[in-house]
Amino acid sequence: MTQTGSTSLNTARTASKTSPGKSTSSKQTTNTRAENLYQATRSHILRDGLQLVLDPIRSHGATIINALNGRDYINFHGGYRSNALGENHPGFTAQDYENIARATINKQAHAHIYTPDQLQAINTIAQRYMQPAGFERAFFIDGGALALENALKIALRNHALNRQTENSDTLQTDALQDGVIIGMHGAFHGHSGLTMTLSRSDPSKAEFMPRLPWPAVPTPYQERDVSACVYALEKQLAEYAPRVAGLVIEPIQCEGGDRFIPKSYFVALRRLADAHHFSLIYDETQTGFFVTGRAFAFQALNLPAPDLICGAKKSSIGYVFANHRVLAVPHNAFEVSGKINSTWGGHGGDYLVCARKLELIEQYKLAEHAQRQGRKLLEKLANLSAHYPSLIVAPRGLGLLIAIDCPSGEIRDRLIAECFKQRLLLLTGGVPKAGPFTVRFGPPLSVTDDEVETGMARFEKALCELRNALRPPGSKCHPPLITNE
Repeated sequence: MTQTGSTSLNTARTASKTSPGKSTSSKQTTNTRAENLYQATRSHILRDGLQLVLDPIRSHGATIINALNGRDYINFHGGYRSNALGENHPGFTAQDYENIARATINKQAHAHIYTPDQLQAINTIAQRYMQPAGFERAFFIDGGALALENALKIALRNHALNRQTENSDTLQTDALQDGVIIGMHGAFHGHSGLTMTLSRSDPSKAEFMPRLPWPAVPTPYQERDVSACVYALEKQLAEYAPRVAGLVIEPIQCEGGDRFIPKSYFVALRRLADAHHFSLIYDETQTGFFVTGRAFAFQALNLPAPDLICGAKKSSIGYVFANHRVLAVPHNAFEVSGKINSTWGGHGGDYLVCARKLELIEQYKLAEHAQRQGRKLLEKLANLSAHYPSLIVAPRGLGLLIAIDCPSGEIRDRLIAECFKQRLLLLTGGVPKAGPFTVRFGPPLSVTDDEVETGMARFEKALCELRNALRPPGSKCHPPLITNE
C-alpha cells in the first residue's frame, strides 16, 4: 500500500467489508459451531466472560462479529486495551501471516537460541519504540505482570550491588531480600506474586495470597494534594532507609479509574529517586504503545523520564527497558547472565507482531490518528455528560485512553450491561466501594470515524434506556444527540 493515514485505512476496511463473503448457510454453520463449542467448554474452564465468541474471519477493526448470533459489536473494550490495530488490519500481508505462524509453531527458547526474524524485530522495536524514548537496553518476556516482576528484580539487584559497594565488609550475601519496593494506593500491576503485593486497586484480587510487607503511599489526584503525598513518601523513605530499591507508579492509574496524577508529583519522585538512589519505575502496560499519541504516556504528559519502564498489552510482547542510570551499575542484570531470564525470552511470533505493528503505526500515521479520534470521543462524551449528569460525569482522557465516571458501582455496572445489549463493549474501572466508579474506553489506534459514530450512538442509546429504567413511569428520554443508527 502506498497511501497513508486514516483515508487509506477506511478505504481498505470498506473494500474488505464489501467484498464477497460467506453465504448465509455458511454463516449459520459458523454460528452453530460456535454455540456448540461455547456450551461444551462450560465444564472445562471458569467461563465468566461475555456471551460472545469473536469471529476471527469476519471481524474487522473495532467492529467484531459475535459468532454466536452473527451480529456486529463495537469493541471499545479492546481486550483490556490490548488490541492496538483492531481485528484483521489490512496492513498485514500474506507474508506477515506466514512468518508469524512459523515463529509461533516453531517456538524457540530465545534465552539461548536466536532467529534472524527475531533479531530483525528487536532492531525495529529498538529504533521505533525504545531508543527514541531514551532507553538503551531491553528484556522481553510474555505479559505485563512478568515484565514488571523482572523490572523489580533489576531494581532490587542494583540496590543490593550499590549497598555492597558501600558496605562491602558488613553486607550479607542475601542482601537482595532486604530490598523494598514502594507502591501507590489505587494502583494495579498484575496478578503475579510481586505484582499482587504492589496492586492496591481491588484487594479481592489478592485474597488469601501471601504479600511482602512493602509499603504504599497515597496517590495525589489533585495539585492541592501533592505536598501532603510527597511528605508521606518522605516519611516512608526515612523509615525504610536505606532499604528502598525502587518505586513503581503508573503515569495514569488505569484500572484504578483512569486517574491522572499531577506532573509536580512526578517531578518530586524524580528528585527523591536521585537523592535516595532508588530506581523510578513506570508501569506503562496500558498507557504505552502510542495510545496517548506518543510512544509512552510519560512523553505525552511531559513527565520526567523513569529509570526503568515496562509494559505489554498493545505491544503484544512484555518488555522492560532500561536507561543509562540502571546500566551504570557494574554487574547489573543486563550484563550478568541468568539474573533475569525466561525459557522463551518473549514469544517468537509476538516479536514479529510487535515490530510489524510499529511499522504500520508509522505507515498509517496512527499516533496522530489516535489523538484526533480521541478528541472526537471526548467531545461527544462531554456533550452526553451534560445531558445525562445523573449517570455520567467527569469525561477525561489522553489520546484514545478515555474514561467517564458514574455515581455508583451499581449504575456503572448496569450501564456496562446495557451497552452490551446495544452491542457496544466497554471496560469497568475504579476502586470497589470507594470509587471512582469508572467506565473506560479502549478502542484500537485504527478506529474509524464510522466506528466512533456508531459506538457513541450505541452508548447514548444505552444511557437513554438506563435513565428510562431509573426514572418514574411515564417520563421519556430526550431525543438522541447522536443519530448514526
